[in-house]
Amino acid sequence: MKLNIVIIALLSFFQLTLAQGQNPDKRTARTDIEAQKVAFITSELNLTPQEAQEFWPMYNAYRTDLQKLRKGEIMRQSDRLQSDSKLSDKELDAEMKKEFANDRHKIDLDEKYYELFKTVLPVSKVVAFYKAERDFKRELLKVLKERRD
Repeated sequence: MKLNIVIIALLSFFQLTLAQGQNPDKRTARTDIEAQKVAFITSELNLTPQEAQEFWPMYNAYRTDLQKLRKGEIMRQSDRLQSDSKLSDKELDAEMKKEFANDRHKIDLDEKYYELFKTVLPVSKVVAFYKAERDFKRELLKVLKERRD
């Protein structure tokens, strides 16, 4: 039921954007999506006021760390896309190893925050948090795909 409400909200947001014939500023759209994500997670986790007070600052730190990791990954991939055809096998091998290291860093980050989240939430809510993030992302991608079509 909660997922349906979020899906309807997402569809409404994107349909309004399309109906207006305007492409919203990327930053505004990203902020709106993030606000919807926070609302969805809040709804799914049913946090007590105490849990929310302790969880959200941790979540914000987690997001910041993830953004730093992704920003570095995007920059590296962008550079690599421009020069892939010019790289030697040795350089390509080094790039792949960097990508694997980045994947390991993401796993380490997830494990670190999993342990931190468990200090303020029961394990069942931590698991529900990760599930809610996946569900939200899946629905967002579905809406974006429908929007493109």
